[in-house]
Parts: sequence; structure tokens; C-alpha cells
Amino acid sequence: MIVLWGPRSTGKTVLLANLYWRSSGLNPDWGIFPGQTSEEEQEELRKFSEQIQRRNEFPAPTKWVESEEQRISYGFRHKQTGREFSFESRDRGGFRFEGKMDAIALNGLYEAEGIVLLIDGDRGEEKEIDVTQALMQMNVRLFKETGKRVDGRPLAVCLSKADQYATTPEEYRKLSQHSEKFVRERLSPQLLDDFDKFYSDVKYFPVSSVGLELSYGSIRKSVFWDEKLQPRVTGRGMPVNLLEPFVWIFERLEAAQGVR
Repeated sequence: MIVLWGPRSTGKTVLLANLYWRSSGLNPDWGIFPGQTSEEEQEELRKFSEQIQRRNEFPAPTKWVESEEQRISYGFRHKQTGREFSFESRDRGGFRFEGKMDAIALNGLYEAEGIVLLIDGDRGEEKEIDVTQALMQMNVRLFKETGKRVDGRPLAVCLSKADQYATTPEEYRKLSQHSEKFVRERLSPQLLDDFDKFYSDVKYFPVSSVGLELSYGSIRKSVFWDEKLQPRVTGRGMPVNLLEPFVWIFERLEAAQGVR
């Protein structure tokens, strides 16, 4: 199982909603289809998609209830080779990954085969404090259970809402062509050191679920504010790296199995 992890308001729910209905036009090599989820859970995903597609609204965040979580299951299939991977996770409220994590959230991170971490650049230093505290808690758990200090599982570190950083065509090209450097430049040296200290297999991705549009030499944003000062989203932007963090983890896990 792959866990999607991130503090509150990092865009986890929007990413999961967009992952299916926007995937067909994003990557010509991979197809995504719903997994084995209940009718109730499928209905929730349909509601999320309808909010974005028809009403230009962002889905409501996952509720602030300790036991509240949304089971998510997708299948990934490579169109040329037929290789298939399954992505099963839980959409949990981001507050459960902040401060002292509750036992269920910590167990989910510990038991996962790979982790997709979303970091919200909007939150300034606070975003890094939450992540650092969680990294320390997971490292303590890892050492207690296995005696290891370095986690060998693949960790995809994703700078969410990356569209907010690409305000010029030059920044957009940097985001697209030098994505790891783009992310590392926007994280503190201390946090980068923590990732290197606690994990042996890390890759960095700029991610935007709502995306960007490059038009006539200028960047057009996909997010706007309505007359009630509520954020809205258009469908014109091209999402950035929705699939890539997951595919990278799948391929790393596949390579590790081949070595054994």
C-alpha cells in the first residue's frame, strides 16, 4: 500500500479527485481506472470530480475526526507493456499527521510500501515543522521495530500547489525541465538534510492538481477568487506531475523485487 501523507490543506483530496478524471490526457503511457472500492466511496469520488468539473469548486477537506478516512483504490496500467500496479491508500485529514500523530496514522505510514508526501509552500516555516516532527516520529518507530536508522522505502517529496511559483514562462520551463532543482530550491537546507538523513531513496516533484496554462508567452492561472472571496478552479490548466510520483514509486518497488 502507498500512503499519501501531508499536513492539512496540502491538496491531498484535490489530487485524489483529479488523479482519475484528468489522467487520460496527462500521460500517454499509463491508464488509470477505479479499483475495488465500495459504492459509497465511488460516489464520493464522483462528487469530488463534479465539484471541480461542473461547479469549479474545490472539494471540502477531509473531516477533522480521528476515525474519519476515505479508502482510495486505483489501478495503473501501462498501455504498451500491460504492466499493472494497484494504488490503495486512505485519504485522512491532514491534522492527523501534525504534532503527535495518532496511532492509526503512524501505523499507516510505518506499514506502507512507499510514501507520497505533499508539502504546501503556502504555509511557510510551519510546513517544514510539521514534516520534521513526523519524520522524527517515524524514525523512532522504525528503530524500535527494526533497529534501523535509515528508511529504505521510496519517498516521493511533492511541493504541492507548484502553479503558484511559476509566474513567468521561464519559471514554467524550469518547473518542467529541472523539476527536482525547482523543488529543492524552495525547501530549507535543514529539511533537505532531514530527508537525506532519514531516507535512502528520495525523489522530488513539483505538483499542481489544478495546473497551469502557457498561452501566447504568458502564464494563465487556474485558480481565481469569486465575489464571495472563495477560491474557484477552472478546467483550462494542465496539471503537473499528478501521476509521476506514484509511477516512480511503483517502478522503484518493482526494481527492488527484481533484485531479491
